[in-house]
Amino acid sequence: MSVRVWPQIFAYVGRWWRYEFAGVIIVIALLILIAASAPKSFPTNEIVLVNGGGTLKDISESLYQADAIRSRTFFELSVRLGGKSEDLKAGDYIFEEPLWIWTVVRRVEDGLYSINPAKVTIPEGLNLEETAELLARHLPRFDVDQFLLLAETDEGYLLPDTYFFSALVGEASVYEAMVSNFNQQVAEPLAEEVVSSGRSLEEILVMASLLEEEANNDKDRALISGVLWKRLEDGMLLQVDAVFPYIIGKNSFELTRADLKIDSPYNTYKYKGLPPGPISNPGMSSILAALRPTESPYWFYLSDMDGNMHYSRDFEEHKYYKKIYIP
Repeated sequence: MSVRVWPQIFAYVGRWWRYEFAGVIIVIALLILIAASAPKSFPTNEIVLVNGGGTLKDISESLYQADAIRSRTFFELSVRLGGKSEDLKAGDYIFEEPLWIWTVVRRVEDGLYSINPAKVTIPEGLNLEETAELLARHLPRFDVDQFLLLAETDEGYLLPDTYFFSALVGEASVYEAMVSNFNQQVAEPLAEEVVSSGRSLEEILVMASLLEEEANNDKDRALISGVLWKRLEDGMLLQVDAVFPYIIGKNSFELTRADLKIDSPYNTYKYKGLPPGPISNPGMSSILAALRPTESPYWFYLSDMDGNMHYSRDFEEHKYYKKIYIP
């Protein structure tokens, strides 16, 4: 073969490689665009239930089965590249128009259930029934009875917070979102501290639910926490009035001597130890106060008519304050 032929061969191979490489890039780009585009049967203005199983695969399967994405693999890859695979929000989603897969990813990462989600603020200290009734006032498809069935063993475990839900969300998705929020903000980040405290998470939540009703600021909650844990360790009755709204619907200033003798496991005037469960869903401040009590020389406390706390070192001092501040 003539030496002059080789440059021509190299030139031909170079042109072929450039065209071939460009062709490969074009094919890859087309495949990405196809995988990222909305399916023809995209569920516009329909409720898409995103599985609350907690894993990326569960959520991608939910979206794939609903025809909201073309490729589970491409969805999962997009989420992992964004570094938010642990932050996906389960729930009922409404997509107002066909969306690229990257927009679906962002919506599920940020919990954007619809363009105009319902904002629901759950105050600290509501019990399950009060929480369910509040949710029902904001969410037209929400079933109070079904929610209470789902959450009947979760008093204390539904973290008060501001939530954003699709206006058409169902009770199961609300329940899953609230449990997930509790796990992300309380159970997981505080796990080591709970173990170090020597108490169970259940005990911390029961105490926090009492503190939520007993005081209205962080300083008093931590002080009262110290008093109550100390009384428990000493085998004393807690004698916490906060249980009576839960038992009979009466506050401290409405109680009679007969009320204090009511036979209920929640009656801390009759039975030693913590009540058998939380009396409400405490907020983060009360949970932290239960977990991080303030040590003090006090053994008793009471609240006056204006909500001011008065602490006593012994029972005699406590009785004196009762004469002064309790009518």
